[in-house]
Amino acid sequence: MTRRLLFVVVALCATVASAAPEARVQNPDFTGHWELDLKRSTDPTALLEVVDANFMIRKLAPHTSMRQDIVQHKDRLEIDRKALIFSEHMTLYFDGRKSQSKDLNQREVTVTSHWSEEKTTLITVIPTEMADGSTGTMTAHRYLAPQGHCILEMELRGMGKVLRGRRVFVKVKD
Repeated sequence: MTRRLLFVVVALCATVASAAPEARVQNPDFTGHWELDLKRSTDPTALLEVVDANFMIRKLAPHTSMRQDIVQHKDRLEIDRKALIFSEHMTLYFDGRKSQSKDLNQREVTVTSHWSEEKTTLITVIPTEMADGSTGTMTAHRYLAPQGHCILEMELRGMGKVLRGRRVFVKVKD
């Protein structure tokens, strides 16, 4: 009986610990060169399918590394993302100002970003064209974890679905 109770307590503690939000660095500086860690990241295939990303991107993305070079200014992030299957430049303003970017199908999209109340997370909202022609919303939370990883957590709402993904980037030296 004591062993069973101990097992239940340990299992509950593990469940609560895994459900707790990951610690985040206050006032993060994202400046640097970041490489996608495929092993720590989730498979993006389901997200790519509902936004009707082209066939090559859907098939290669789960296995393709990506580099993002970020320069953080006082009022914005300048991000250059490069992978075998695409490259893009994004500007994300911290004060909610809109900026233009392109989605994976090279369609123009309007992006808005702002800091979380705690100044730990840059929240970006992107209207996203779905596979059925409707408009969904991609919300991305970008933050630095205490161990130095740049985390991008995505939530896509559209077509009656809510899909989530997580990309983990590790800082690399030149």
